[in-house]
Amino acid sequence: MTSDDMQKNTTTPSPLRIENVLVGLVIIVVGTIMLAGNLGFDLPWHLPENWWAMFIYLGAVPSMLRAIRRYREVGTIDARVARSALSALAPAMIATIFLLGLSLATWWPLFVILGGLFAMVPKSPLHAPQ
Repeated sequence: MTSDDMQKNTTTPSPLRIENVLVGLVIIVVGTIMLAGNLGFDLPWHLPENWWAMFIYLGAVPSMLRAIRRYREVGTIDARVARSALSALAPAMIATIFLLGLSLATWWPLFVILGGLFAMVPKSPLHAPQ
């Protein structure tokens, strides 16, 4: 194996990304609050019965942060911004439906509408076929 091959096989750690840090911090805070409740601390709020649905919002965070970062880079809403923002909408809609106690049987057409919005956004060069 040549030194060039050895250099190609070594990997450098990926840089710390803000969305990873934010998601990690949210999970830590939620875990700390849950632990405090289990230890008998009187929490100043009442969580809804379906509080677990708040975890679903975490699925929207990375896509929304990508959309915000891209928007700041280009200064406009391009296809990559739109696709990232639309990707964040799906888990956010599911979480909202569960948190508000709405019937998914009633609100499922929102996901068809979301699919239509995706179809209207042109493919960005990153997603275009080669």
